[in-house]
Amino acid sequence: MTSTLKYQILAGLPGEGPLPLQFSATGQGHHSEGFVIRFSPEAKPSWVGNFQPGFCRFSCVLTLGSTFHVMIVAGGQGYIVDIRSGVLLKHFGGDIEYLVSIPELDSILVSNGVWLRLVKGEAEVWCSERLSLDGIRNIRISLADGIITGEGWYVDDCWYPFKVCISSGEATGGVFESLDFS
Repeated sequence: MTSTLKYQILAGLPGEGPLPLQFSATGQGHHSEGFVIRFSPEAKPSWVGNFQPGFCRFSCVLTLGSTFHVMIVAGGQGYIVDIRSGVLLKHFGGDIEYLVSIPELDSILVSNGVWLRLVKGEAEVWCSERLSLDGIRNIRISLADGIITGEGWYVDDCWYPFKVCISSGEATGGVFESLDFS
């Protein structure tokens, strides 16, 4: 069964109506305004969620396949929530800087600027080795070639190219393969 995700990112906590559901990976911040979203699931009453942020500026909302589950990234902190009930299924990250859906694989590519991770539904498919000291850019996904390419940053202020196999997560290139640390 599929559901159309209807949501609205709010500028702040609503001043009236039912209290928002509070989501926090640490148990802290339940009385602080975070990333506020109103969900309107089909045939269910709408509800507002207040998602406490992690350590980055990146925030987004993505559906997970054809389920009633949604992935929310609030300031780098990831949450997976059942939108019918408002129940938190999982939290992860804290430092997520990049997230893109790959519908052909029913998967999501996640990065924290150091590694790449492929997630399908609520499960991690693979996590690459470290590709960068602090920053990944120019990520390109080629389903025809079965690879993800990008560049990882190092303190010499250079960007080092890498490739990651989509099916296995095996990586070549990147900072730590390109530089000799011996």
